[in-house]
Amino acid sequence: MFAVNAVMVVSLQLPITAQMVKFRRSLVLMSGQMIGALGFSLVFFAQDLTMLLACIVVLTIGEIVYMSIVSAVIADMSPETQRGVYMGFAGFVQSLAIGLGFFFGMWLYGALPETQYFWPIFGAFGFATSLGYLMFAKMIGPEKDRPGTMPPPDELVDYN
Repeated sequence: MFAVNAVMVVSLQLPITAQMVKFRRSLVLMSGQMIGALGFSLVFFAQDLTMLLACIVVLTIGEIVYMSIVSAVIADMSPETQRGVYMGFAGFVQSLAIGLGFFFGMWLYGALPETQYFWPIFGAFGFATSLGYLMFAKMIGPEKDRPGTMPPPDELVDYN
């Protein structure tokens, strides 16, 4: 499962990112999270390895869509002189969340008798929280939510 995820990320990250930068950032983040939530929810229905791998494919597509734009959002929201600090902190928080998620997920898996319902619950939670990106869009404003519009390189140079 990790190999499927890794191969997909390596082979699809650049082409998907090239397409996602054309859309509103809040919608890309929301869509990526919703696709990932769908992947989690579908694990509930997985009866064999093939179906589980299909769920990983869906989940990974959501991950790639989401991650394609999150760094740009962090860069845009951070002061230029502290961009590295913001990126580093975001990476730290993400790693901490993954570690805590694995820890508490495995604890719950061992503590509760009915574990098959975790997947649709996690999916529903992911889907519901993705709606927060609608508020996020209002918080950052349309100028930061829209795809970047860089002028042609010759217009960037001040010849005066």
